[in-house]
Amino acid sequence: MIKLLKEAWQILRNNTIFTQPIWVLLFFLLLAMPYLSLANTNLIARTTLSISVFLFICAFLSGWFHIYKLGIEAYNPSEDLEETNRKSLENFKKFFSGIGENFLKCLISYIILGIIWVLIYIGITKFCLQHYGSIEFINEKLIEDIKDIQNIKNVLTIEQINTINKWTLTIFPISLTVIYCFVVYNASLFFDNKNIFITIFNTIKFLFKNFFFNIGLIALLFLIFTFFGTIIPSFGANLLTVFIYMIFITAYINYYVIIVFRLYSERTKTNSNNGAEFSRQDS
Repeated sequence: MIKLLKEAWQILRNNTIFTQPIWVLLFFLLLAMPYLSLANTNLIARTTLSISVFLFICAFLSGWFHIYKLGIEAYNPSEDLEETNRKSLENFKKFFSGIGENFLKCLISYIILGIIWVLIYIGITKFCLQHYGSIEFINEKLIEDIKDIQNIKNVLTIEQINTINKWTLTIFPISLTVIYCFVVYNASLFFDNKNIFITIFNTIKFLFKNFFFNIGLIALLFLIFTFFGTIIPSFGANLLTVFIYMIFITAYINYYVIIVFRLYSERTKTNSNNGAEFSRQDS
């Protein structure tokens, strides 16, 4: 696993230019969210905006995952810096061609995955409601009353706090796993280049074949995020801290994708006749 983390870090350093598009995505979402809130009372406007945001995200991921696939395939630790930079820039320029090449399969995939996630969410919600009780007591006024974590015991009862903790302990690990599975799915989608249903099968096969390694990696990635995500805000709420935190978030997202894509590419072999065959490699 240490080798994987080092290689992924080197790939990120070799392709720092690849981190730029995520800023465009975050800026777009930052602009779109207020309009979605304003359109809350207008069903047609909200639907139109939601579809537009979804299509933009699909287009973005089509190009972004494409250049990372190219960057990982081009990785050569013995290559000189000038050649590495040349290849990185060359692959970065293929962002828009990646959109044209992958948009349709990404669009259909994300619609199907979205439906699957909604079904999972409904199942989790029903389970939590049945076993833990409702959390309808959480509203905007309650959040305003709490203000900071120190006041939580003055606003909520012990029973309400326990209910929130149970919901969190159920939903959070499932959400972490779903995010990881989504990135693995995209690795399979881009590296294997098969139809959606074969990609789902390959993803499930990969997850189970490398089950314990995947669990360990999910935990490690979470710990990395928790550590730096806690340390940086502790320096106080100011513009510099916010800027550093945003840099960390974008770097982390890119690093996360590279790690999973690199893992998938290293542990699979694509065979044009037989689909994806999985190789047994030591961690």
